[in-house]
Amino acid sequence: MFRWFKNQREDSKVLASKRMQQCQQLCHDGCTRQTEGDSQGALANFEQVVTLDPNHAEAHFLLGEWHEQHGDLAKAATHYQRAVALKPGFELACLRACRMLIQSGQIAAGSRMIATGLAMNPADAELHVLEGNVYLLSDAFESALESYREALKLGANTSLLHGLIGGLSLKRNDLGTAMFHLQRAIELDPNNMAAHHDAGVVHICLGNVEQAIQHQETVIAHEPWQLQAYSCLLFALSSSVECTPQRYLQTASDYSVQVRKTAGKLPERPDSASNTTNQLTPLRIGWVSGDLRQHVNQAFLKHVLIRLADEPIEMLAFSNNPYDDATTQELRQLMTQWHDISQLSDRDAAGLIHACQVDILIDLSGHTAHNRLPVFAWRPAPVQVSWLGFFASTGLCEMDYLIADPLSVPVQWHSHFSEKIVYLPDTRLCMAPPRSSDALRVAPLPACTNGYVTFGCFQVLSKINDSVLTAWRQIMNLVPDSRLRLQIRYLTLPGVREALQSRMEQIGMAMDRVVLLDGVLAKDYLLAHHQVDIILDTFPYPGGTTTAEALWMGVPTVTLKGNSLLARQGASMLHNAGLQDWIAEDAADYVKRAVQHASGIDALAELRQRLRQQALASPLFDSQRFTTHFLAALHGMRRPR
Repeated sequence: MFRWFKNQREDSKVLASKRMQQCQQLCHDGCTRQTEGDSQGALANFEQVVTLDPNHAEAHFLLGEWHEQHGDLAKAATHYQRAVALKPGFELACLRACRMLIQSGQIAAGSRMIATGLAMNPADAELHVLEGNVYLLSDAFESALESYREALKLGANTSLLHGLIGGLSLKRNDLGTAMFHLQRAIELDPNNMAAHHDAGVVHICLGNVEQAIQHQETVIAHEPWQLQAYSCLLFALSSSVECTPQRYLQTASDYSVQVRKTAGKLPERPDSASNTTNQLTPLRIGWVSGDLRQHVNQAFLKHVLIRLADEPIEMLAFSNNPYDDATTQELRQLMTQWHDISQLSDRDAAGLIHACQVDILIDLSGHTAHNRLPVFAWRPAPVQVSWLGFFASTGLCEMDYLIADPLSVPVQWHSHFSEKIVYLPDTRLCMAPPRSSDALRVAPLPACTNGYVTFGCFQVLSKINDSVLTAWRQIMNLVPDSRLRLQIRYLTLPGVREALQSRMEQIGMAMDRVVLLDGVLAKDYLLAHHQVDIILDTFPYPGGTTTAEALWMGVPTVTLKGNSLLARQGASMLHNAGLQDWIAEDAADYVKRAVQHASGIDALAELRQRLRQQALASPLFDSQRFTTHFLAALHGMRRPR
């Protein structure tokens, strides 16, 4: 009997050895077939192995590879996971499993597998990259950045990794770090279009408009379907000294063509057959924006919405930003309906708006961040309008109207827009006064105490081009002992202050009369006007909110009336505030007017004391007057139901 058991055990060993040899041969033959292009034959071999031996880790790995190559990521992940379970320490299978789980949307399982892999090998740089990707998918940006930096320390030096670090640094407004990594990403792979796009965004923040344009044009040349790159390009072009109205409109039209390639048609509205307007039916206005929160645009929007909420109309918000704050909660209370479209596709967002039976759909973003302009290409509303957040044509054929005022868009400029211009009689913008306090009173003219005039500017770097600096240098040369106070965001970043100083020195600015300060919080920014006698505007991209706030603080602005809607926003504000003699026709006139006003200290002091009340009494701050004109314009656009 003992001999019989011994023979049985030996026979089992022989069979196991033969099965192992057979499995190895099948794996080898399967790999050969795969190399020779016999994909189905390879699959048959690998499946035969796991039939003979379900615990064959290498065969499961090969099956994972096969399914990965054929696009079935979920099956690939299953086989890779099985390989790891059968053979602990199988690092390559673990890495592949992590990739497949994440790419197939199994984020939680992918995160667990990454933890398993890092327990095997904490120094695996690629696992740290995948860990960062998981954090990124859940908007845990700081954790993602930490994982990517760890991968960099462990020797990963890819264009993709540098681009990811650069993009996250941009989100944190760490522009110096962002630019370093984005430049490195482009050096390693000039075809990294995501890095080009983000580099363009950083350049516009730092005032390098032409470089921003070059990066976005590179993206569009390689990937013309990247609509966000078009929006960034159009934003940069609108503030470029070199851009003509014709070039801008052509680029905007190209954008429209790309949008229309992906847009389809929505079904007809049930009421579309009606040819009569029911005047008893409340007007339904839809607002599309990513800025229905604390944002500079709220200085021009919220108080108008408060007025409109008292009218017999219905207002529906379509917010393209999932993050909200106290301002968002205030705006919600003014709306008949509130919809978050930030996670919806363009088609689904358009379908939602269409189902809401909106009469007039108003875009508040244009080609700025968080815009949803492609939704308008689906024509979800019978009337579609551009207003407030952008100062140029959207380019969209489906955008029917753009709201302007006569000074901002003369009749002869209508050809600069794809939209039809609808005029408000006074101004296209109405400013809400800042909250007043004793600290924010209008202070006496500082020149009366200082004995010299202080010019000031609170604009972003992208607006301060060499033409502006040249005009400022000429003004300072003609106004003895004058000072220039620039309070600009990002000046504390490494190299930014030095770059601006270098530009100013090359133009011939007397730097001992220039004060460079970084941006500050809102209250301190308003208080800084106590140190300024005259604001010098930028061109062709002038101030908007800053100009109105300066008027409220009693400080007048010298502005240049340019050749575009954007370039004339300062002129429109000053015209409505009764400061026509502060509006220049060209750069020479800009210098002349600044010098003239700086030479009349008594007149400046008198203007300072009355300017707040003068501005508050003007159409620029009269929300009731503005809302009446605005609502009349909307009723004029309304089409029969």
